[in-house]
Amino acid sequence: MTRHNKNVGGLAEGLALKYLKNKGYRIIGQNKQISHLEIDILANFKGKLVFIEVKSRINTSFEEIEDAMTSFKLKKLKRAINRYIYRRKIDPDCVQLDFVAVNLNYNTRIANIKHFTAII
Repeated sequence: MTRHNKNVGGLAEGLALKYLKNKGYRIIGQNKQISHLEIDILANFKGKLVFIEVKSRINTSFEEIEDAMTSFKLKKLKRAINRYIYRRKIDPDCVQLDFVAVNLNYNTRIANIKHFTAII
């Protein structure tokens, strides 16, 4: 990953954190390593443990960002989440995966955020 991509990703995660906090999510972790995968944000919301994947793009459509959440990526996330909840003896019914898409527009200096809840 290039330095530019890391900077964009870090900015997007920061914006996603602020957005989630404003929605009432209580952040309990960031960049959590589970197996060989990193969960961007871990939070509590309405009695659920929420794993949140953040994807960002610059000057693009939300459809392009949504396409970054491939079936392969979802499969890896499910595997990591299952390991996490198994090791900590967490009820699977109390867990969800959310996806936050952040579209950064450098020309207008505006970030648009789209939040998909309980995608699995």
